[in-house]
Amino acid sequence: MRERQRRPARLPFKSLDPGALCRGFELDRDREEKRREEESETVAGRGRRGRKATGKTGSVWSYAGWVAVIVLIGIAVYPLVGSREEGRAEHPAPRVDVTADHVVPAASFLPHRTQRAYAIAATVPGTLDGIYCYCECARHAGHRSLLTCFESAHGSQCDICMGQAELAHRLLKEGKELTQIRAAIDAAYGA
Repeated sequence: MRERQRRPARLPFKSLDPGALCRGFELDRDREEKRREEESETVAGRGRRGRKATGKTGSVWSYAGWVAVIVLIGIAVYPLVGSREEGRAEHPAPRVDVTADHVVPAASFLPHRTQRAYAIAATVPGTLDGIYCYCECARHAGHRSLLTCFESAHGSQCDICMGQAELAHRLLKEGKELTQIRAAIDAAYGA
């Protein structure tokens, strides 16, 4: 087997004089420094703002721009995240004449947990009607209470709705009052 001979790498310049290389780099460095100095001065008449000659990056206006962006993001996100004080919600007052007539039948769904949650909604509609749902469906779906989640397929796809219904049912079976059930749900889901 024949060994390959390595060829010297081709250089992008004609002269191999080390002195010429150093002088070329020095010229490039001098040009770069001159370009930076020119950029650092404010360019008048072109509509551009340059940096101050102090060498500092950024200006008061760029920092103010970032602060403004962060404030606007905070304003946009606040209604989605932080509108409730200390994770507590205002629970709706249960309606006296509420029934389970509008609750979707539990047999309409396959997973066992979903069937159980819809069966709970059908058995204790008065309790669920007085509980705020922490999945925020009151905002994005216009729901009045936790009971409303089970009057459509929404509750079948929401672990928060099903979890709150299961907790409310368990506490109701233990003999707890609506105010105690609300407090337990607030503690578990209110963050």
